[in-house]
Amino acid sequence: MKLFKALLPQSRYGLSDQETENAFLDRISFSRFAGIALSEDVPGRTTIRRFRNTLVEKGWR
Repeated sequence: MKLFKALLPQSRYGLSDQETENAFLDRISFSRFAGIALSEDVPGRTTIRRFRNTLVEKGWR
């Protein structure tokens, strides 16, 4: 669920995978929205890209 929520601000703000990773590192509001605690690692750009590609392959748009 956290990765899915990570894709929402990416889509809303037109961010690249790298920009999304940076936003989670820089903005507490992004992490709170996705349910990522400050003590947790944020999803990296590769993880975000792989998750999004998996959703697309399964028919999610």
